[in-house]
Amino acid sequence: MKKTARRGVVPVWMVFLALSCGPAPDEDVSTGSEAGAEADAGLAAAAILHPTEGNDTEGIVAFAEMGGGIHVMAHVTGLEPGRYGLHVHEMGDCSSGDGTSAGAIFDPEGSGSGTPAGQLGEIEADESGMAHFMTDLDQIALSEGPRSVVGRSVVIMTAGGETVASLACGVIEPQAAGAMREGSGF
Repeated sequence: MKKTARRGVVPVWMVFLALSCGPAPDEDVSTGSEAGAEADAGLAAAAILHPTEGNDTEGIVAFAEMGGGIHVMAHVTGLEPGRYGLHVHEMGDCSSGDGTSAGAIFDPEGSGSGTPAGQLGEIEADESGMAHFMTDLDQIALSEGPRSVVGRSVVIMTAGGETVASLACGVIEPQAAGAMREGSGF
């Protein structure tokens, strides 16, 4: 049976997840200063991951300015149990069907042999094929400039082995300020 990519179709659970990134209106989101004060609502961005051809991987990766860095949260489904690379790639283009149109891993510093800023880390899928990921980074930015990831793409890739393949790709798009708040979780 041939699998077809469902480009442009966002599962209902992802829509609810994206809309629920902020706390409930009466929830205390204090940051340690004054109880009930809102967390610093900086810039935010997100990428909806769509499967590449022949894959079922999909999800969402959210980025938010917090505490002088970028907080990254991801929720991914449709994976085989194991470890996968989570990367920001230099181009905001997922049109090729196999992820190659996204270009190379984003490396604004031209690190060459070092770890590129776009290499966010590894995610690990459980027995149900689901993976969650959270980290804080200071090598990337959401504001304009050479370290900005907005307009680039996020790619989930197989880890290790001789053949590396892109399983899902999504373009990072700006979100409304405060769309993701500290402590919101996924």
